[in-house]
Amino acid sequence: MNGILKEIIQLSDRLNGLKTYNPVEIKVGESSHARGKTIANLQLWQQTGATIIALRRGTEISISPGPHVILREDDILVVVGDEQVQRRTDLFINQAAET
Repeated sequence: MNGILKEIIQLSDRLNGLKTYNPVEIKVGESSHARGKTIANLQLWQQTGATIIALRRGTEISISPGPHVILREDDILVVVGDEQVQRRTDLFINQAAET
């Protein structure tokens, strides 16, 4: 019993050091450069530090969408990251497409 208690305390101590990541929603806008691109092509994590945990398209929700999913106007990306992730991701996703 003492060993189990010690293990629980050690795990708890490790979890206390983790950052809290609150999910935020980012909408793909009408003029977004992300429209028509795959998640992989965007390199979202490399550009913003955001991790996509879900994609909402209309009434459908895809948990952990794959890299080959093509983004469309009005898609909602649910992402997690640090306290600045919403600002960085929204700015990146909603950059105007080149004409």
